[in-house]
Amino acid sequence: MTRQTRIGALAGALALVVGLTACGGGGSSTGSTPPVTNPPAPVRSVIGNFTFSLGPIGLAQPVEVTVTGTGTVDATAQWTFSANDVDLFLTDRSCNATSYFNLGNCNIMARADSFTSKPEVIRQPLSSGVYRLWVYNDGPGSESGTLIVGFTP
Repeated sequence: MTRQTRIGALAGALALVVGLTACGGGGSSTGSTPPVTNPPAPVRSVIGNFTFSLGPIGLAQPVEVTVTGTGTVDATAQWTFSANDVDLFLTDRSCNATSYFNLGNCNIMARADSFTSKPEVIRQPLSSGVYRLWVYNDGPGSESGTLIVGFTP
């Protein structure tokens, strides 16, 4: 074999190695890993923003809220004077003021009735339906405030 033939054979072999390497041949492959995607966090939406004004030992008219789907309802009652004991109750729709507050026959699903907490907050998992929120001022003075209701699916 002549020197020129050997150089040609060597050049051909080198070209073959370079070509295979360039197109990914000849080595092991470790495919790419798809990026990890987390589902988006649930978004809370305000489903009601109400005001109330109550005398001592006064009960506000119930606020009805409609829940579509399954999630958590949160309700926050905030009021002016810390000397007053304001409470918050969540019931089903069948509850009315007479049945609960006079007879104790309501299905109370959640309550926030601390003597010292301000604001009063309820968080309750619920499914589709209509529910009632009640704000009660146990006095000793008149009171006014807000009730903000949210839903997180």
